[in-house]
Amino acid sequence: MACHEGIQERALASQRAVLANLLHTYGGSCIWEGRLGEVIRDYSRTLELEPSDFMALSGRGQVFAEAGELRRAIEDPDLALLTLKTVSRPDSSWDKWYEQIEAFVHNGRGFVLAGRGESGPAINEFETSTKLS
Repeated sequence: MACHEGIQERALASQRAVLANLLHTYGGSCIWEGRLGEVIRDYSRTLELEPSDFMALSGRGQVFAEAGELRRAIEDPDLALLTLKTVSRPDSSWDKWYEQIEAFVHNGRGFVLAGRGESGPAINEFETSTKLS
């Protein structure tokens, strides 16, 4: 039975990953329709299933900013950057992709900081984003 338990756990992990991806994708599409509350819920559910999903963290942070929840908005991109640094890369061919994602997250942080009236730090984030991309 122990063998089957391992198979079941891997299957459940795979199902969680697929559901998290679907929620993330759906959340991103709802942004354009202005359904920010739904998007935040979908990103939050994604993060319940996959807590290290740095794309969902970055996306939810930007949606929090668009919804005017600037205090909460800065926490997610900060966590996304920390998570991004700890994720293992399949091989060095992924380095540029991860660098571009980091640029995207820094750009999102800049957006949040600008919304909070923190011009200097916002400009620093935009510059970091530009250098990485």
